Amino acid sequence: MLTAVVLVPLLLLSNTLAQDDTISEIQKTIYVLEHRMNTAESSLVKALERVAVTESKLQQAETKLVQADVKRVQLESELKDMKNVGTKNFAAIAGLAQKQVTHHKSDYYNFYDEIATSTCTAIMTSGGWSYAVRRDCSRKDFQGRKNANTCTNICNAGSPAGSKRKCIDALHVYKNTRILAPNADSYTDSGKLGLYVHRYFGCGGVFCGPNYCCCQSN
Repeated sequence: MLTAVVLVPLLLLSNTLAQDDTISEIQKTIYVLEHRMNTAESSLVKALERVAVTESKLQQAETKLVQADVKRVQLESELKDMKNVGTKNFAAIAGLAQKQVTHHKSDYYNFYDEIATSTCTAIMTSGGWSYAVRRDCSRKDFQGRKNANTCTNICNAGSPAGSKRKCIDALHVYKNTRILAPNADSYTDSGKLGLYVHRYFGCGGVFCGPNYCCCQSN
């Protein structure tokens, strides 16, 4: 009986101790699980923050892409405008070239006069002033008479007071001839005929005939 009385409390104490150990293990397990949950929650928060940053960068990239597309459209429009301007400029240049070929010259210069003046000056055999005077190359003079004036008459008629101007030759500077391409930087249109002049070696030509009179005064 005494043995039983002693063993029962010992068994109860042993069971109690075993239950306490179990509770302690459970508490440790709960603590570990809570720590892991906190760690997982922290990692999840950081992951969500990274996702938010990535989404922000993605939105910025999309914004830049939209801006780039807008810029592309603007550049395409500008390029189209430049092409249109270039086409217009090319047409204008082509029109100017056509005008040059057909000799619609600027009012500021006339290279027929320059050719005639240069030629008349080169013809001179003595010192003095050289003039290339235009002459109507037709069957009527500027006054409507049937026979055009000779260069002799034209030079004498325009003599300034106190001086004597005489005709030293007559020329025909041909118009509507080939205009050669510029050759300042390269050799272009070599061997092709361009402007040309006929010299009469006299001043009595009528009709067509001379279109410039070489007049000289001393």
